[in-house]
Amino acid sequence: MLFKMKKSAILSAILLISLSINAQTIVSSFNKISSLSGNFNATLDENDWFGIALDSLGDLNNDGVNDIVIGAGRDDDGGVNRGAVYILFLNTDGSVQSEQKISSTTGDFTGTLNDGDVFGTAVASIGDLNNDGITDIAVGAEYDSDGGNWSGAVWILFLNEDGTVQSHNKINESDLGVDISGTPAFGSSIANIGDINNDGFVDLAVGSRRDEDGGPYRGAVWILFLDENGEVQDSQKISETQGNFNHDLDSEDFFGCTIANIGDLNSDGITDIAVGAYNDDDGGTNNGAIYILFLDSDGTVSNSQKISTTEGGFNGDLNTGGRLGNSVSPTGDLDGDLIMDLFAGTPKQETIDGLSGAAFIIYLNANGTVKDQQEFAPGLNGFNTNLNDGDLFGKSVAYIGVLGDTKTLIVGASHDDDGGENKGACWVLKLKGTLPSDFNISDATSNRVQLYPNPTSDYIYLKNAQEEALLTIRNAIGQIVNKITIDRNQQVDVSQLKPGTYFISIDGIEQKYQLIINPK
Repeated sequence: MLFKMKKSAILSAILLISLSINAQTIVSSFNKISSLSGNFNATLDENDWFGIALDSLGDLNNDGVNDIVIGAGRDDDGGVNRGAVYILFLNTDGSVQSEQKISSTTGDFTGTLNDGDVFGTAVASIGDLNNDGITDIAVGAEYDSDGGNWSGAVWILFLNEDGTVQSHNKINESDLGVDISGTPAFGSSIANIGDINNDGFVDLAVGSRRDEDGGPYRGAVWILFLDENGEVQDSQKISETQGNFNHDLDSEDFFGCTIANIGDLNSDGITDIAVGAYNDDDGGTNNGAIYILFLDSDGTVSNSQKISTTEGGFNGDLNTGGRLGNSVSPTGDLDGDLIMDLFAGTPKQETIDGLSGAAFIIYLNANGTVKDQQEFAPGLNGFNTNLNDGDLFGKSVAYIGVLGDTKTLIVGASHDDDGGENKGACWVLKLKGTLPSDFNISDATSNRVQLYPNPTSDYIYLKNAQEEALLTIRNAIGQIVNKITIDRNQQVDVSQLKPGTYFISIDGIEQKYQLIINPK
């Protein structure tokens, strides 16, 4: 077995080699979750900013449907703007089956939050950190002031299957071992970057969008190497002056406002990240930018590529002040070229409904430049609905995975006014036109490796030209599921993989193989 999970999938198709699909990705259906819609039964108050942050949790309650976590950074449970997060258990249509709130007063969370902490301004699934079989989460509280005014903090929450909190660990200035004086807002964003230093434990990238390295509020990213208890064992800072980041940032760029794990884009065996800087002025005031950072195993930057209206090949019709990179998320491989693609929010993009916000799918090349892009806004690419001026649609974005049989994205609109001013909302977008099943190839051969699928079994068969080689299986966002040394000919059990898309690479072989496992 590859890892501990219930048997829920069969191998139904395997292997795409360097296949490019020039298909448009459009919305086939959508569902709104707010105070008034989506079967969401929790009580939101005005200015809660529900949807300011979100992430996919996978299938937390083991009902066969992926679940999500949503931040409401200005929730007032226990005090003003202390913040909260919601665990939403979804139905296959994207509506809410049930929810669990975590705050100062509910969800069995015993950590101390103070007024103004804005707990929930960043959220991230961090996998099963403590090996109890249940996904855990990290939550940012960027205005926590334990280390000084707005120094910031990150909470590691070990969850129960019902979404309540089993235990927690807090990470702040004292855990980094260095002075982060000023108002750095550590915890502005969080991303699970897998185990980049190969110590067996997940690592995190954490944004500090108001960090002052090099100048006021230029921003920074911290790479945190964790242990199984969520404690920081070591860290590396990336900023204008540290971490081998060779770009000039300007004051108030807010680099680190968002971070996404984009898998191993350059195939060097190490996870890479996308980092937003929403106030970058390339092409216009506050147009925004995204930096693709190719990481080394020590958390420093080996290479980088900027994406903006003037660099990196981005040709989207972005208005001045649109704030590209206010949010970013991986989408998996949507166009079939075996390269991770990116979802990016522009919450102040002008649309037919005013400055309501938008989001872009950005199709990447392996060097981090843009191959193409598509905008999702009212009336575009199947998103045929109306928003309101100032909704901030695109304030947060995430790829949920497959709901039912459809790849699904979610977009936060933290200033949506359903039921009251700025209560917030999120939109679930189900896609069509993504990688179709009729492009699956039943078998294929490279000069050194052959893979033979059998749709009635739970195994892949490898015929390898070497005596032994290292097989690596990664999930759709580039996290390593398993590494195994294979002999010249070997059968590999994949029966324990959940439905989804995985990438297989074999050491010494340049090609990547895409494994698609569908639900029974």
